[in-house]
Amino acid sequence: MIEVYTGSLGKINLTTYEDGVPVEPDAAPTVTIVDAETGSSVATGTAVLIDADYEGEYEFTLPMSATSTDRVLKATWSYTISSKNMQEVEYVYVTTPYATIDEIMAELGYSSQSQDANYFSYDKVKSAERVARMMINDYLGFSLGKYTGTIVAYGDGADVLILPTKMLSVTKLTENDRVVVDIPEDYNQFGYDIEITETGYGLRIIAQTPGDDISEQEYYDILNLRAGQFRNGYRYEVTGIVGWNYIPVEVKQAMFLLVNDLLCNDSTWRAKYVKKINSGQMSVELSSLTFTGTGNALADSILQKFKSIQAVVI
Repeated sequence: MIEVYTGSLGKINLTTYEDGVPVEPDAAPTVTIVDAETGSSVATGTAVLIDADYEGEYEFTLPMSATSTDRVLKATWSYTISSKNMQEVEYVYVTTPYATIDEIMAELGYSSQSQDANYFSYDKVKSAERVARMMINDYLGFSLGKYTGTIVAYGDGADVLILPTKMLSVTKLTENDRVVVDIPEDYNQFGYDIEITETGYGLRIIAQTPGDDISEQEYYDILNLRAGQFRNGYRYEVTGIVGWNYIPVEVKQAMFLLVNDLLCNDSTWRAKYVKKINSGQMSVELSSLTFTGTGNALADSILQKFKSIQAVVI
């Protein structure tokens, strides 16, 4: 699995083989990168040889524009060996870490020096961070990353549209499959400007005059709908930036607890669904909640406020 962090100059690697043996291609491989969901072009370029002493090992550095938000990238490598055309496709996951490797090492007192008793390798800590992040996402039912996307909500006749997911900004609004607002194109057939509410869980119609009671305004003649309202039962698609600008401190703390659990010996018990251990005079029985939450009661308690977030608070 190839994973790079958002906001980084992530590197992707390629080893060129012929008959299972690394060999130098006729020329440096080229790579074309597109967004795996939309197919839009992200970057193109030529890979760089990592070390002249190691045949066929190349790398390509992703531009910052490619890692600005969470997404999946499709990288297509092209090269020739002995005049034979070769092509390889791989997927790169751009993700937001809930705690960086440096933060984890410092918080948990781990050492990056192999001779120390508390040594953990970078790769092992990074793997634990990824698993802990997935555990948190599964427990909460959503990700705290940031990505460009479209979410669906239904109007209820009010001037605020309740959103099922936190959003940071909006670029387009569709009503029953009809585009009514496209902010980049300066297009608005909805009749009013719109904005994301303070909490990010609502899309609000901006009153034209401060102090107006939008719900009492007359019908908007052009669209034959009540002005200043998201019509009851209508399906709205809201496109923009979905997610969080930063990782809350509570989530980071839960990450530290879970990473520490994953890197200690008792994580093996939970991974194997061990419920009870009886060894002589000592008997250990794990709570059933171990297998329904994150596996750490303290982490579950810390994360509960996010699990209980209700979109009615706008």
